[in-house]
Amino acid sequence: MLGLIVIVAMDTAALMLIIRVMENEDIDDWFRVGVCAVLMSIVMSVVSNVLPGLWALLGFAVAAGAGALLISALCGMSVKRAGIAAAIFWGYKIALALLCLGMFAGMAAGTNS
Repeated sequence: MLGLIVIVAMDTAALMLIIRVMENEDIDDWFRVGVCAVLMSIVMSVVSNVLPGLWALLGFAVAAGAGALLISALCGMSVKRAGIAAAIFWGYKIALALLCLGMFAGMAAGTNS
């Protein structure tokens, strides 16, 4: 449970940073950004679990599109700018997942150098 809270906090902070940099203003509404981050993750999880094999990667594109609409509606950005923010967010999530995968794969193989 604590791990889930930490992941949600990291996702919210990353999305908040992306939106702050893109909008050049101070956005202090952590709740709205947190809702966007959590709902985008839920959409990606559902789509990835429904589709078989490599089609599950389509979940990232669907989640980015849904995230663009969510960010636009909840944070007051244009849909185009919200789509860019959602794509950057998913790039961050994929990079973090690949970093963790590489780190844990090296630990499992016994090559901790």
